[in-house]
Amino acid sequence: MFIKQDEVKILENTYLEKIKNTIIEKHFDEFGEFSNKDNEYYIFDNLQKFVNEYFSEVYKKIDTLEKLGLSDEEFFKKQKELLDDYGARLKKDPTFKKLYKNRKKYYTSAKAYVWFNSGLLTKLMEYDVLHTKEYLRDFYTKEEDEYLVVNPKILHVLIS
Repeated sequence: MFIKQDEVKILENTYLEKIKNTIIEKHFDEFGEFSNKDNEYYIFDNLQKFVNEYFSEVYKKIDTLEKLGLSDEEFFKKQKELLDDYGARLKKDPTFKKLYKNRKKYYTSAKAYVWFNSGLLTKLMEYDVLHTKEYLRDFYTKEEDEYLVVNPKILHVLIS
């Protein structure tokens, strides 16, 4: 599968974020609520409180790791090990299983859903692809490129 980059409209995520900041500045009465807040503030998740309490101990251990003077690579490796260990134990917890089976997770308003849905905004702005270059994984210390294709018609599939 490939994309002919010269035939598609690619929206840079940094540009999209600048547009959102401009909207907040120019229309603060309507969109000011989104300044300095991330999307988690607008999401209801009946599982979140339980998970936060469960991981509170691991967060304390990670804070302790930060004080040991480890290299970034060692720190991220140990952090990932701790998170993986707690995650595996969490999945076996009977309370978690029950809550997860009946999980309810959604944005608390339609406005927040649209504001934080970069793919939808990309599509509404009539772009084909959203490109971002950032630190996508906590345990990997280099920036990575990610392309979100919102217009599948631009994809070309090679058949062997």
